[in-house]
Amino acid sequence: MLSPSQPLAQPRKACRDHRADGRPSFGPRRAAIACSDAQRRCVAVTHADARTPTRHLLAVTAVLCGALGSGCWVDETGIFDAVWSDDDEMLAIGVFHYEVRASQRDQGSDARKRDKCNQIYTLPSDLSTEPVPLTACESGGDAGIYLMRRAGYLLVNWRPSGHDEIRRFTLDGDLTTVADSREEPPIAPDDHICHLVGIPSPEGRQIAISYQCQTIPSGDSKAQLRIIDADSGTELLPRTEVPSVAAGIWTPAGEFLWGLQAIKPDMVLRWSPGASGLDLVPTPDCTWPPTTSGPVSESGLVVVPGESLEDAVRFEGPSDEDEIPFGCP
Repeated sequence: MLSPSQPLAQPRKACRDHRADGRPSFGPRRAAIACSDAQRRCVAVTHADARTPTRHLLAVTAVLCGALGSGCWVDETGIFDAVWSDDDEMLAIGVFHYEVRASQRDQGSDARKRDKCNQIYTLPSDLSTEPVPLTACESGGDAGIYLMRRAGYLLVNWRPSGHDEIRRFTLDGDLTTVADSREEPPIAPDDHICHLVGIPSPEGRQIAISYQCQTIPSGDSKAQLRIIDADSGTELLPRTEVPSVAAGIWTPAGEFLWGLQAIKPDMVLRWSPGASGLDLVPTPDCTWPPTTSGPVSESGLVVVPGESLEDAVRFEGPSDEDEIPFGCP
């Protein structure tokens, strides 16, 4: 069964809605700078006045912080992932929050950073409104985001320190842990690396869950596959041993295919709706992307991560032969 948890608390705000003198800022997009002598930390409040470009504000922030001392810190964001929803109406983006010394803002990856955490935001695909946080800001990273808008959820393959989780969020931000690698039955010796991955079906009604373990240093590996109902957690395909170090995809017909790669590249294992097991079928011509939510829209437009929350995404396309829509139309 799925294990629901309490709704997540509001994520840490990267900036605070107050003025430098401590009074509230009632303007729609006011900006202020506050630097604590005790903490030597600068805070850029909200974005900017509607008449003040964000980049200009950040430059002013850096100058003021520099004048206050090299120990001053400013908030920054980066974008590490971006996908279309299954119906192309929304986007989900992975946002990296951190602080950097004001004197090092232009040093890129060489700059000293702190308070690192990651967070998932959503926004309409026409970019008519700003990104809105859906999850809390946490340490760890994602190994796949799927925004299944028609089914009403976001699925994230999350990797906190030391284990993997498959997390499902409603579009209001309520969290359910679908699977946790610490609760998976052991399938390999202690000295191994394991990964847990979930992929939703094209309409979001099922979730395929694979658990793959590789022994160190021999390289021996094992894997299990199961498929569950996305709402109830009921197993539609019970845990089944499959060749490991492989990848799975869904088809437009709602079948799940497990590739055999080097073992038998011209064949795949197939699960069909209503089946209690897997059968062996020829490998189809189209083997990517794995489901309807991904970096390429149905029309072939590619969403590319931007530089920051103020410049969250850009679009490229129509896509080439390396970036194709689901179903390979």
